[in-house]
Amino acid sequence: MRNWMECIRSRKEPNAPVEAGYRHAIAVIMTNAAYRTGEKVTFDETKQEVMAGGKVFQY
Repeated sequence: MRNWMECIRSRKEPNAPVEAGYRHAIAVIMTNAAYRTGEKVTFDETKQEVMAGGKVFQY
């Protein structure tokens, strides 16, 4: 959090790119979906949707 705030003030690059955080969030949502549904979970890259049991997972 501190690094992010410093980067906002200084306009420097953060320690990790935003894309890394986005991909991490997808993994966490997929884990949550698998736990809650008990189904196999996939990520549709083109639609940017988490699919659980063939349906879009609504979190």
